[in-house]
Amino acid sequence: LENNDFEKLYIKLAFGGTKEKTTIEFEDATRKIFEQFGFKATKEDLKKKSGKKKSEIEIFLTNGKESAIVDSKSYANGYSLGAGQKDTMIRYINDFKDFKIGKKKHSLTFFAYVYGKSTGSMDNFYEIIKVTGMSGSRISARELLLLLEQFNAKKISKKEIWKLFQKNGEIT
Repeated sequence: LENNDFEKLYIKLAFGGTKEKTTIEFEDATRKIFEQFGFKATKEDLKKKSGKKKSEIEIFLTNGKESAIVDSKSYANGYSLGAGQKDTMIRYINDFKDFKIGKKKHSLTFFAYVYGKSTGSMDNFYEIIKVTGMSGSRISARELLLLLEQFNAKKISKKEIWKLFQKNGEIT
């Protein structure tokens, strides 16, 4: 890593704990990285017929007619995907499978987790893939920055990155 100010801040935010401000800053910075890859990265809400919020995706990527859900996790002692968060991702996947932005339908291609450090088992991660049939990936904040470095050096393309996030495992 070049260790520029953005990278230092990003790593700090990735381990910032679960404080609301830090969490939002980590989501915003993660969204900016995906935008640098050339993807449209937005925050999306799915409304119930009553008009109330049903689901909220902090980082919803679109790439042509395809889309992806990215969940960034900022925990001081590392992130472990628990049963409750597994169920939440399964609900997100079901809610956003064929999400429309305006009149344009986007087919969900993968889900991903970005975190400071992973702790615990990957069983719940693989359970999401099994239950939904959706491709998924996990990547540390440090590895995401290294991927951005490779992208900026033209060693990996936007298309290759999109495919990499469909690997059904850890991106290293």
